Amino acid sequence: MYYLILSAVSLALFYLFYKWLLSRDTLHRFNRVVLLVVLVLSVVLPAVHLDLGTRAADFAQMLEELVVTPNDEAYPQPAASPKPSPEGKGFLSPLLQEGTGEAILLILYLAGVVFFLVRLGVGIVRNVRLGRRDSTRLDDGNRLVLHDGNYAPFSWMHTIVVSHKDYDANAPMILAHEREHIRLGHSWDILLCQLCTAFQWFNPAAWLVGRELRAVHEYEADEAMLRSGTDARHYQMKLIETALGARFNSIANNFTNCSTKKRILMMMKKQTSPWARLKVLYVLPVAALVLLAASCNNAKEEADAQKVSEAVEADPLFVVDGNVVSVDVYKSLKPEDIDHVDVLKSEAATSVWGTRGANGVVQVTTKKAAAPSAEDNSDVFNVVEKMPEFEGGMDGMMSFLQKNIKYPAEAKEKGTEGRVIVQFVVNKDGSIVEPKVVKSVSPELDAEALRVVQMMPKWKPGQQRGENVRVQFTLPVLFKLP
Repeated sequence: MYYLILSAVSLALFYLFYKWLLSRDTLHRFNRVVLLVVLVLSVVLPAVHLDLGTRAADFAQMLEELVVTPNDEAYPQPAASPKPSPEGKGFLSPLLQEGTGEAILLILYLAGVVFFLVRLGVGIVRNVRLGRRDSTRLDDGNRLVLHDGNYAPFSWMHTIVVSHKDYDANAPMILAHEREHIRLGHSWDILLCQLCTAFQWFNPAAWLVGRELRAVHEYEADEAMLRSGTDARHYQMKLIETALGARFNSIANNFTNCSTKKRILMMMKKQTSPWARLKVLYVLPVAALVLLAASCNNAKEEADAQKVSEAVEADPLFVVDGNVVSVDVYKSLKPEDIDHVDVLKSEAATSVWGTRGANGVVQVTTKKAAAPSAEDNSDVFNVVEKMPEFEGGMDGMMSFLQKNIKYPAEAKEKGTEGRVIVQFVVNKDGSIVEPKVVKSVSPELDAEALRVVQMMPKWKPGQQRGENVRVQFTLPVLFKLP
């Protein structure tokens, strides 16, 4: 659904810029190419997902929450419980699982797509049958169909359809005009546009782009007629004469299927400078915007990041490589010299640093101190092309944690409960490194959560562009009393 909305919005933006910058120019062939390109871009760009290199510094991958009870029972509690499945099986069951409102919208959308595809198919079949019925092959290989109806002259693929009345009055001009449509392949443009409209029938921009494309087709054919030596004034009068009272074929190139006034005004316009083609560069910022939106559609919301980040209170204790330092020394550290920073709060800080850590502790480990482990200097990612995997998947990891975690006896006696959030990194070799508590409850609960994370066996390492990389995860553990 996100793709569909983004595709519709991108087509609307492309259309608005085209209408504003290019629609009044006389560069008809160029404008035709631009309209076809924006149709393709509106379909392709929303499906492109760029690697934006999301890092663990922004937010860590949040795992399912593990709930631990005093009876040493542990079970996973997903962040969002799945909705119950409707009874019965059938085509609509997967849709209804996503929510009634969304399912209804999807059903309405699909019904519209089917309707317009059927209408397009009926129109094509009708034109094909018309071309095979009572047709005459012309010298250039095209077919001519004469009828007694009130349809305006039109062409579809290699067939020209004209009423006896129009043929008797303006045969040379009408045939020459429709031959230009056939020579330029306008029917294929219309078919592409009709398909786009069928899938974006709800989007006004799709219909407007189709109207603009038909207009450009007429401008292009008119231009070819005038270049061939046709008298402009006589040609314009015949357009007006043929347009009166005529009905149009919706999927074909009609002789007067564009505002006659607009066509005459366009013929009288001064030729646009070729430099005007540079205005098409408007496509670049719009395309970049669509790409960015398509690539960020799966990004975490800021609320997820807030769950694993704790603000440092006023006047914290600063520790660099195990030594207490002043604020000035801390501020003088260069970012490129820092390996990682740990923030301790509440009891997690006072249990290690005593009363000096009452306002929190900022522990800085420099790259020099972390030098024995070369892996520690590698970039840490949050999302990569191939995420790390616990043996047996997430179910296997939760099963391991359930078997090994215990509710600390001291915490039971004190009645202590709460959610401990632990961060850890799956190293390039799959080992668990740098486990730390980013949200503390009590020393006992913090220690138990850290202990069970450190016990985890090696994972299958994550990969980015074919190379093993370090990926950070966040595990919430809820210690819950009855």
